[in-house]
Amino acid sequence: MGSLKYTQKTGKLKGLDLSAAYRKLDEKQVLFVQGEFERSIDDQSIYFDIEKGAKFGPVEFLSSYQFRIAKLDFTDKSDSPNLQQIGLESANLKRQHHGFVSILKLHDKLKSGFLQSFNVDFSYRHDRVRDEQDNPVFRGQSNSQEEEIGQFIENKWNENVIKFSIALSGYKDYLSFDSFLNVGSNVKFPTLFQQISSPLSLTSDRFKPSLEPERNHSIEVGFNVAREFRGKPVIYGWNISGNYFKNNYDNKFRLSVTPGIPVTFYDNVKDADISGLETEASIYMYKKKLTLQYGLSKYNISEKAAFPFKSDFKHTFNLIIDHMGYSFQLHWFKEGEQIGWLRLS
Repeated sequence: MGSLKYTQKTGKLKGLDLSAAYRKLDEKQVLFVQGEFERSIDDQSIYFDIEKGAKFGPVEFLSSYQFRIAKLDFTDKSDSPNLQQIGLESANLKRQHHGFVSILKLHDKLKSGFLQSFNVDFSYRHDRVRDEQDNPVFRGQSNSQEEEIGQFIENKWNENVIKFSIALSGYKDYLSFDSFLNVGSNVKFPTLFQQISSPLSLTSDRFKPSLEPERNHSIEVGFNVAREFRGKPVIYGWNISGNYFKNNYDNKFRLSVTPGIPVTFYDNVKDADISGLETEASIYMYKKKLTLQYGLSKYNISEKAAFPFKSDFKHTFNLIIDHMGYSFQLHWFKEGEQIGWLRLS
């Protein structure tokens, strides 16, 4: 990997950033199980980024254009009498990715009563992705069957992402308060490497690559309140924090690994969502020489296959002693069941 960046800090083009990067990855995997399997990839990417920022009092504006060219050459050969010879043996995959970003920030000082600062962030992003597959070579199939066994010809994806966040903070005397609200969406595009790593390639069924972009709609709200009692002999202060989140996914990426096969496979879970409440409370004693902490996390998971081995609750307790250069910590936790799928070869 290598990158270059130029930043203009003076003149009419102040706030202009130009950057470029190059990435290359070579990988080869050989497996001997009732035959020989050989998989190799040559993955190359070039990135260009133009970014311009401006500030008008408490308002900041940032716009950016991002361009990426990617190329993936791969071969997947098998020499096994027990495996039906179908699917792609080799191909050249290409990608062009255009991204347009606009970010607006308002950071203002209130200085009135308890509330001290008020921050609002708004962002918009538009992506255009085009994938092509050239020079495909198939295992034991005629050209008339190419469309059934792994050739996607071309993918065209256009996506829009909007995010909004607001934060309030304040303090008075020895009490401080912070809160935030984040609402928005996000999109993850399957990489070229992920598209050739479908679990269906391990079966005898003919298939078309069906990995689709992952779309996420989310909301998160949280707070933190802290209080100090200076001059008190025992209780020096306390802190309480908590946040609630909910994520709804369309075509969430799911990965699986087959024991003995050094390849991670990807597919989509059509609908999945996760929500949770995370809280923590701390008590500071003897001028913070002794700290007691308790945390509780509780999650609701709609599809455990989409969140493998994710526990649905967790309790934690910490006892921390810090005095005269010596420190001691006792950490205890308890988690709920962890459930996942293990794929057999």
